[in-house]
Amino acid sequence: MIGNCLPIALKGAGINTNMFVEAFHNTLKQVYMQGRVNRRVDKFLHVLLRLARDKAFDRLVKLEKGKTTNRLSVIHARHKASLELSSKLVVYILG
Repeated sequence: MIGNCLPIALKGAGINTNMFVEAFHNTLKQVYMQGRVNRRVDKFLHVLLRLARDKAFDRLVKLEKGKTTNRLSVIHARHKASLELSSKLVVYILG
């Protein structure tokens, strides 16, 4: 789905988020929704708010411990490298 939305922006970027999206979807359905089918928006919003609260808490725990995974180290390194790029390299696509 991401490839359909932004084919030009992601082409050649080497980004594959399928496993992360599938793991997130599995956690959402099995843990937070107990495998049930959602039919009401208000209940689903409550589930999403619980999920956001739990993810924020997990993030605070990880930040307090000070340990970073290899994946996060790579993300931080890429972010620092992107900040050093010149704004002249940015290509705007009007559609």
